[in-house]
Amino acid sequence: MGLRGKFALALAIAAVLPLLVGFVVLQTFGFQHLLATKGRLHESRAERLARSLESAVEAQAGHMWSWLAADPTLASRLAMPPASLADREEVAAIERRWAALSVEDPLLREILGNPGAESLKRFTGVHPLAAEILVADTRGRVVAATRKTSDYDQADEAWWVVGSTLPEGAMWTDALHFDESAGVFSFDLVLPVHQGGEWRGVIKMVLDVSPMFLKLRTAGDEEAGRLEILLPDG
Repeated sequence: MGLRGKFALALAIAAVLPLLVGFVVLQTFGFQHLLATKGRLHESRAERLARSLESAVEAQAGHMWSWLAADPTLASRLAMPPASLADREEVAAIERRWAALSVEDPLLREILGNPGAESLKRFTGVHPLAAEILVADTRGRVVAATRKTSDYDQADEAWWVVGSTLPEGAMWTDALHFDESAGVFSFDLVLPVHQGGEWRGVIKMVLDVSPMFLKLRTAGDEEAGRLEILLPDG
């Protein structure tokens, strides 16, 4: 190779080498920077959603406390004498036939149509975030609900056990989960019911939080891909 050829080769290398270095840097550090930027964006969205969920749950608890204070029918419904052995046997008998009960059964009609249940239905009409509400007494029996529950005896359910230990004015929420029957992502908000300083029962509100997840993807979002929600069980 002559002097002219060597000179041309050196110029070519001098021109191409920065491009190669820039390409390598872009593919490594630039790509990592892009991932980090996207990660911070999605993390910020997740944090905003978490704060929104927390605020929504606290707001629903406040709405229910105000509702109970204004309408004492539910607390009055819960003011019943302590359970006896005969009562516990009756609860077990009802639990065995609960799944087969139709909406026309007198017991179910009483639970879904008493003044306390009607009050709960009015609450859901004003606060649509509450997809379902049920109330169990100090024995775990469902005494009022907006719709038929999966079980009559709630005394062995974690939410009732926790709710029975909560002090007046406290609340507890279960982990985010997908409600198969309602087809929505939901939180279970649990509130104890007290009257005259005495514990009367436990309220469970199934809060539909699905609409909040829709806010994660705005109308102007042109990104491809899909939004996934990972629950605690994976």
